[in-house]
Amino acid sequence: MQLKWWRKNKIEHKEEYSNEDAVAMCNSIRFGKLDGYLKQLEKGTKQDIINRFLGIIYAKSSFLPIVGAAERPPITVDGISVDPIQNSQARRMTKITLLLLLGDESKKIGIWDQIEQVWTENYILEIKTMVQVTEAIAKQLENSGEIDRAADLRKGIIGMKEANKKYNIEW
Repeated sequence: MQLKWWRKNKIEHKEEYSNEDAVAMCNSIRFGKLDGYLKQLEKGTKQDIINRFLGIIYAKSSFLPIVGAAERPPITVDGISVDPIQNSQARRMTKITLLLLLGDESKKIGIWDQIEQVWTENYILEIKTMVQVTEAIAKQLENSGEIDRAADLRKGIIGMKEANKKYNIEW
């Protein structure tokens, strides 16, 4: 897999990043080519790698492809097409997965100290949002009488919170 090296200089503002790097990483996961993607990525300079990782960290989850289960077709409400909540949650989980991969990889290649702060801020934001949306879905299921499904989601919420205790997140 050939990567293009668009970024020559350090980018100072998150608005200057595109989702290209995040989408490329998602596609490498989707097609079983993550190892090749990472090996190719590591051929760049440390600054190139940092810039690419920052692009992935700042990527909006709403623009990411779903790498796991199948995407559901959009729903049209009052003439406006919207993604089902499952798609939004799947994209958020994709973003969390990318962040976890970046955390591990950046430690391996020695750039963790240069991305740790923005990584942590974005990871916490994604996890908190995932928990909030999952809580809203659980409440909706409870209100509609689907108590068992709601209970399963609540167990998942407890698991997410437990797995992220080290970040001292204020829920």
